[in-house]
Amino acid sequence: MVFEYFLGAKDVEGFPLLMFSAGLIYAVVSVPLALLFFPEGAAMMGVSLTTIAAIPLIMRIIDFEADLLELYPKSVASRETKIVVLFLWFFMGEVAGFTMAYLLMSPTQFKTAAALQLQDLSQVNAIRTEITGHAIDPTTVVSIIFSNNIRVYIIGLILSFIYGTGSVFILSWNASVVGALLAQQIRQTDSIMAGILRFLAILPHGVLEYGAYILGGVGGALLSLYIMQRDRDKRLLMDIIILLVSGIILLYIGAVVEATLMASG
Repeated sequence: MVFEYFLGAKDVEGFPLLMFSAGLIYAVVSVPLALLFFPEGAAMMGVSLTTIAAIPLIMRIIDFEADLLELYPKSVASRETKIVVLFLWFFMGEVAGFTMAYLLMSPTQFKTAAALQLQDLSQVNAIRTEITGHAIDPTTVVSIIFSNNIRVYIIGLILSFIYGTGSVFILSWNASVVGALLAQQIRQTDSIMAGILRFLAILPHGVLEYGAYILGGVGGALLSLYIMQRDRDKRLLMDIIILLVSGIILLYIGAVVEATLMASG
């Protein structure tokens, strides 16, 4: 793709919609390519191709951290908010791209291209059905939801730490799952507006969960950057700790919100 050749991190930082456009284009192109050339593994290959295309751009964003440390030496919020916002715009672009790609396919193609994503959604629904079908203490429900989400969070953190850009894969995977859910709701209701309204019902806890994954991904990627530095900057380490702890807190709040919604529903 061409974004990383024409844009520097500072250029994207000034125009976050470019990050949205990059995520959308990478996803909407990768899914049909995966289905065309790797039909049996299209669900995972679409995410992989999106990740590969995005890595150069995301690496520039991570490298931008060094400039931010000099520009905002005493403000954690000013430094990391800029990077997190860029990741967030990229994630939303991917969601839009995956959703668009899935909707442009026939029902059979959709089931093939999003097989793993739909399977993941079915497993989540099965867990929720099992919980709501039994009189379980609310504290236990929060514990079950939180433990499941923290497992995903830790996996994303490990990938981000080991590969540096592992956060891109986690973001792309989660975006593909959200895109599959949105496309599924639109297809079931046979209406874009009705599908979106049904999709929005999950937002209270979904925003918190995916926000946590973004914070964890950024924190893990910055941890790799910190370890590779010759003169390790303690300010960067503090940023990393704040990002990772904030992600865990968001996950817990999301679990509480989801458990509350399940109890009331």
